[in-house]
Amino acid sequence: MRLPALALIAGLPFIAACGGDNATPSGPGNTAGPMSAAINGTQWTANSATAVAAGPGLLVINGTRLSAPNYTLSFTLSNIGGVGVYTLGVGVNMFGGSVVASSPTLGGWSTPQTGAAGEINITTLTSARVAGTFTFTATPQAGTTGNLVVTTGTFDVPLTGTLGAVPANAGNKVTATIGGVAFNAAAATGLVNSGSSPSFSIAALNLDRNMSIALANVTTAGTYALSAATPVRSIQISGMPGNLAATWGSQLAGGSGSVTITTFSLSRVIGTFTGTLVPLGGGATGNLAVTGTFDMGRP
Repeated sequence: MRLPALALIAGLPFIAACGGDNATPSGPGNTAGPMSAAINGTQWTANSATAVAAGPGLLVINGTRLSAPNYTLSFTLSNIGGVGVYTLGVGVNMFGGSVVASSPTLGGWSTPQTGAAGEINITTLTSARVAGTFTFTATPQAGTTGNLVVTTGTFDVPLTGTLGAVPANAGNKVTATIGGVAFNAAAATGLVNSGSSPSFSIAALNLDRNMSIALANVTTAGTYALSAATPVRSIQISGMPGNLAATWGSQLAGGSGSVTITTFSLSRVIGTFTGTLVPLGGGATGNLAVTGTFDMGRP
C-alpha cells in the first residue's frame, strides 16, 4: 500500500525578477551580467537579477533577459543556513528548493520533484549579497515541449530583506540506495511520539518511490533491529519505474535490517538504515536491498 501523498510544493509566492540593471560582473565565472548560464547549449546572460530574503532560511533569486534568448530563471530555496551545496527538485520542508524557468516565446519549465533535478552551490552569503553556481534540468509545463538543460550557471546578486537564522528543527534530508538505484527524497517528514507508546517514524517520497520507516519503543539514540514482533519496527518501500503499486517490506519472513539513530535531540533525529525487503504485493518481485541516511527536523 502506498503512503499518503506528502505535499511536494507548498504555495510559495512567485516573486518576479525586477529592479535595475546589475550588469557589473563579479560572480564566479561570470563574463557579463549578474547571472549567466548555458541553456540547452546556448549562452544566456541576464540583463537584471534580484535576490530577496523572504524569511528564515528562505531565498528567492530571479534572473531575466529581455532579448533572445529571453528566459527568466526563478529559484525558490528553503532552509538555507549558509554557504554550501543544496539540492534542486525538492519541496519546501527539505534543504534546497526548486526552479521555474519561463520564456514569453518558448514556454515554461520547472524542476521535477525527483529530489535530484540539479544543485545550487552558494559560495557567498552575506546580509547584502549572494553568489554561487548552479546546474539543473527542468521538465516542460503544459503547452511546452522538451526539457530545459541548464549548465555552467553562475550568479552574483545583491540581497535585500533579512534572511534570519534557520530554526534548529527546520529542513529534512533522506537519501538511499534502493536495489542499486539512488533515491533522494523530494519531500519527507519525521514524527516522534512520546508518552506510554513512544515511537519514531519517517515518510519520504519522490516521483518514483515512497518510503516509510516505523520504529516502536524508541526514546533515544541506538541501533534498532527490524522486527515484525513487538516492538514492531519496519521499513516499507513502494513504487518503481513503470509500477507505482509494487511494494516491499521488512515485515514478512526473509525481511531483515536495522536502523541506527546517532542523534536523538529535541530538534533533530539523525541516523542510517539498512535492510533486505521482501515483496508485499502490487507486482513486486525479488528481494530489495536498501541502505540510506536521514536527517530529520522534529516538528
